[in-house]
Amino acid sequence: MPFGRLREPFASLPRADIVALSGDIEFDGSQFGQKVWRVQRSLVLHDAPTRPVAFCGIARPHNFLEQLKGAGVTPAAFKTYRDHHAYSEQDIRTLLALRDKHGASGFITTEKDAVNLGASLLQLGRVTVARVKMDIVEPADALDTMLRVIGERKVRA
Repeated sequence: MPFGRLREPFASLPRADIVALSGDIEFDGSQFGQKVWRVQRSLVLHDAPTRPVAFCGIARPHNFLEQLKGAGVTPAAFKTYRDHHAYSEQDIRTLLALRDKHGASGFITTEKDAVNLGASLLQLGRVTVARVKMDIVEPADALDTMLRVIGERKVRA
């Protein structure tokens, strides 16, 4: 389970109807009575620079870099920060210096980092915010489960 200030604790898992997993995480939800769904993550990019400085402050920054490459983006430079990083003026100067040093055509970062940057985002100039898209690997099975759960709740109501 991801960690962070907006996440529920692991102890809340028994209340979940389903568990959605991405990557190679192994989890047997049967002990809690849940259906485990696999999801495939991808990036949605609109108007991405051809050679951006990519940066992020997330738990698994290498995943972001691999997803960028999978989407056809080859960063001129890649800068990582700790998960939930609070960006400072020094960070902005560092990123701008990286852009200039590598002749980059702008920046690309995650939605989470765009939020964490706040108004400082404007100081960077051209920034593409990569949106994470999650697709259920077996959507027909997921739909069947959702309809069953809705039906069960109607009966209880």
